[in-house]
Amino acid sequence: MCNIGKDSPFRDEVKVSLGQLAAEPGEAVVTSWYFSEGDSVPGGADLLEVVTDKASFDVAAPCAGRLTKIMATIGTKIKHSDVVAIICPFQEAGPDRGECR
Repeated sequence: MCNIGKDSPFRDEVKVSLGQLAAEPGEAVVTSWYFSEGDSVPGGADLLEVVTDKASFDVAAPCAGRLTKIMATIGTKIKHSDVVAIICPFQEAGPDRGECR
């Protein structure tokens, strides 16, 4: 299930961050995006690759939806709490599936 930000100016957006993927706080560098703004993204699909001083790893989409905004471009240094992308989640079921809420 998607976690929609309560403090978001857009009611249905999902903020993507590194969250708890890294064992310790620090910085990472965005090295690759697997999707572009406007693309439909399956839930759980790898969105981007980041590199820390100890490892590289992929960040997965928290839900299915449309990638509406990339906030961290390739080469950007980010903290684990930084929002790197915004996803507009798809309806869970019904005739509107595939449309952002």
